[in-house]
Amino acid sequence: MYALSIQQLPQQAKYEPAHAVNEHSLGFYLAIYVTLALITAVLATFRYFYMFTLSIRASRSLFEKMTFAVLRTPLRWVDTVPVGRILNRFTADFNTVDTGLARNLSYVISLVLSILGICVAAIFVTPYTILLAAALLGLCAFFADQYLDGARPTKRLESTTKSPIFELFGTTLAGVSTIRGFDKPKVYIDRMYEKLDDYDMATWYLFLLNRWIWWRMSLIGFAYSTIITAVVLLMPGMTAALAGFTLSLSLDLSSSVLWLIGLVSNVELNMNAAERVVEYTELKTEDLGGQKAPAAWPTGGEVEVENLVVRYASDLAPVLKGVSFRIRRHERVGVVGRTGAGKSSLSLALFRFLEPSSGSIYIDGLDISKISLHDLRSRLAIIPQVRQQRRLRDIQETLLTRHWYVGPRPVLGDSSIQHRPLRRPH
Repeated sequence: MYALSIQQLPQQAKYEPAHAVNEHSLGFYLAIYVTLALITAVLATFRYFYMFTLSIRASRSLFEKMTFAVLRTPLRWVDTVPVGRILNRFTADFNTVDTGLARNLSYVISLVLSILGICVAAIFVTPYTILLAAALLGLCAFFADQYLDGARPTKRLESTTKSPIFELFGTTLAGVSTIRGFDKPKVYIDRMYEKLDDYDMATWYLFLLNRWIWWRMSLIGFAYSTIITAVVLLMPGMTAALAGFTLSLSLDLSSSVLWLIGLVSNVELNMNAAERVVEYTELKTEDLGGQKAPAAWPTGGEVEVENLVVRYASDLAPVLKGVSFRIRRHERVGVVGRTGAGKSSLSLALFRFLEPSSGSIYIDGLDISKISLHDLRSRLAIIPQVRQQRRLRDIQETLLTRHWYVGPRPVLGDSSIQHRPLRRPH
């Protein structure tokens, strides 16, 4: 009996601390877990709402500024810049600014906070983890810097090679009837393949650079986890619970650092799109100043041109050289000349799409160079120089194939149909 009681004492002593630890029920710990999960969900929702709200506000501001600048650029800029380049800024670059940039920034902030929390927890466990984490961060930053040196110009090249695709596609659609008429579809298909090959080449090299950096990041993460495991196994007095906690922190830290370096690199590459958009918001625009025109101007339509000299660019020869004439009220004047004589240039000068190098234009005695562009262009009108024959044919076919036409169904070649719409405007 005595020996039996002596042997039972240590066993009872082993179970006494367990009764002391289990002071709270399972519901208490579940309540703490659920509370922390709810707080995390609320903070994550607020983070996404805040980031995407700011992203939409910034994108709207950039879009308004860019649209304002592009629509008010001088005519020379419109003639020299391909349409595909402008479409690329408004589509692909703005897509990156709208979605990718805000999402990556949100992930970067989340990972930074996560790494700070892991480091604070690791301080209370072992300082060796912090030293290894600093070495891990240094190696990742070193390889990321090398990656950005090659990925940054490759990303710019990818954005640049995308613009000719939009340009060629738009011009092909505009002239598809002419291309088919001259039996040249294969020529334009081959050109499109060449543009796509150039774009795919830049995309392929960017993909290879991404694989290059992620392979090295994965190797660094594997080495870090292996070293942490060896340190935990070799440390004296390391319990199983503390060892598991340390390994869990080290794995979380390794993955967070690797993702942080990758996302920071993506943010810098996405800033290439933001840089291209901001470049177009700072374009030189037409002079929007000037005085207000009288409310009833122009009243008579008298036009007087004195020694007008107009050129499309400062480094080009003038297309109008010292032109002077006067058109009185209620006169109808026809300007006749060969191709390139300056007929369209004179019309552009009247609307100040081309600013005169010297000379002046007066309409009803008012110098148009001193009037604001909005007042000038809103008071004048012009009939554009377009092909009417094909449009007239389309109108005829539409009227005859729809139920809008009432009356006998004439032949498309009937002269009464062809000439009646032409007489009505006069």
